[in-house]
Amino acid sequence: MESCDAWKMGRGMKTADTTVVAAAVVVSTAALLGGAFDPLPRLFVGGFLVVVVGVLIGSRQTRLTGEEWVAFAVIARGVMSAVASRGAPLAAREEITVWVVALCLWIAARRVGAAARQWALAVILGATVMLVFGVVFEAVGMRGVRVGGFLESPNLTASLVVVGLPVLLVLSGTLGPRLRVVIAAVLVSGIALTGSRAGMLAVLATAAVLLSKGKARSLGLVLGSLGIVAVLVWRFLSQPDVLAWYRPAIWRAVLQVWMRHPFAGVGPGGLADAAGPERLLHADHVGQHQFLVTYAESSPLGLLVQTGAVGLLLAAVATILWLRKGKADGGALSNPPLRAVLAGIIVVAAFHDLWSADVVLWWWALTVGLVEAATKPADTLEAKPGHAGPRVVLGLAGALLVLWGIVGPAWARTLWQSGEPSVRRVEGAIRAEPWLDVPLEWRTR
Repeated sequence: MESCDAWKMGRGMKTADTTVVAAAVVVSTAALLGGAFDPLPRLFVGGFLVVVVGVLIGSRQTRLTGEEWVAFAVIARGVMSAVASRGAPLAAREEITVWVVALCLWIAARRVGAAARQWALAVILGATVMLVFGVVFEAVGMRGVRVGGFLESPNLTASLVVVGLPVLLVLSGTLGPRLRVVIAAVLVSGIALTGSRAGMLAVLATAAVLLSKGKARSLGLVLGSLGIVAVLVWRFLSQPDVLAWYRPAIWRAVLQVWMRHPFAGVGPGGLADAAGPERLLHADHVGQHQFLVTYAESSPLGLLVQTGAVGLLLAAVATILWLRKGKADGGALSNPPLRAVLAGIIVVAAFHDLWSADVVLWWWALTVGLVEAATKPADTLEAKPGHAGPRVVLGLAGALLVLWGIVGPAWARTLWQSGEPSVRRVEGAIRAEPWLDVPLEWRTR
C-alpha cells in the first residue's frame, strides 16, 4: 500500500524531491549516452547537472550528518593532494568535481520523500534494463561475450547493472512477482554477457544477501558459483584476455608509487603522471611492450594513492560513522536491499578503480541514497533553521563548480574536436580551457 500511495503523491513533491527525480533522469541519460565521456554528450549532461546540483544544495532543509561532513573532508583532502602534487591540474579539477556531484546526489537522495523515491528508482531500473538490451544486441552482433553495449567498457556496464537487482525488491509493491523474476533474469544475463568477473562475483554476493537463510541460499550459491565458472570458461575460450590476471602486478606498482607519496598522495587524476617510472613489461600476440599504469584497478587502492593515507583514513571514518548508524535498531542496514547494494558495490570496487568513472559514481550515489531512504524516513533528519539566503549562495557556488569542473573542459574539447586541427582551433580551445594540453601538443609537433 505504501508504494501505491507513493505513486499517487507525485503531484505534491517538494522542489528537492523533484530535482532528485530529475537527477536520476540526467544520470540515466548519461549512462545511455555511453557514460557521457565524449565531449559533446558530457557538455549536454554537465549543463543539466549545473541546474540539478544548484537546486539540490539551495533547497536543502536539513543539517548535514557527521558522516557527510567527513565525506566532504575526504574531498577537501583530495584538493590538498592536487595542490601539493601539481601534476595534472585539469584531471584533478574534473575528478574532484565528479566527487562533489556524487556526494551531493547521495545527500539529497537519502532525504527524498516516498513519491520521488519510487519515481527515481523506476527511472534507474528502466535505464538498467535498456543497458542490458544494448549488451544483448551487441553480443548477438559480435557473436561473443565481453561487450559493453551502450558503454565501451563492459566492466562499467556491469558496475551499473549489478545494483539494479536489489532495486527490484524496493519496487516490489509496484512490480508483480513474475515480472520481477523476468527482470532479474534479464539483468543477470546482461552481466554475464559483459564477461566481467567482478560483476559476476558481485551478483553472487548480492544473491547471498537477498536469499533467505537455509537450503535456498545454499542451493542458490552453489548454482550461482557453477554458473559463474561456466561463463568465465566460455569467455576465456571464446575471447582470451591477455590482461586477465595482470592486476597483482598493477597493484604492486601502484603501491610503489604510493610509498613515494605516503601522506600527500599523487592527487586526483595524477596517477598516470606519477607512475611514469613504474612501467610494466607486458607480452601479447604482437610482442613485448611497456604497460603504463593509469588506474589502480582497485578503488580503495586508488583513493590511497591519490589522497594518501590521510584521505583513506578519512574515508574509513566516514564509512564507520555511517555503518554504526545503519546498524542501530531500524537503521538503514536493517534493509536487505541496501545491504545487497553495498555488497555488490564492494565487490566491484575491490577490482576496479572507479574514482574517475563519473557515471558509475553518480549512479551508485543515487541508488544507495534512494534505497537507504526506503528504510530511513526523511523526517528523522534534523531540520535546519535559518534563512534561505546562505543556501542560495551555496547552491550558486555548487552550480558554478560544476560549470567550471565539467562543462568548461567539455566545451574546450568540443571546440577542439569540431573540425580539422588548426592554429585558430588551438587558440579557441586554449581560450576556453588553458589547462587543456592536447591542442598545445599538436601545435608543438
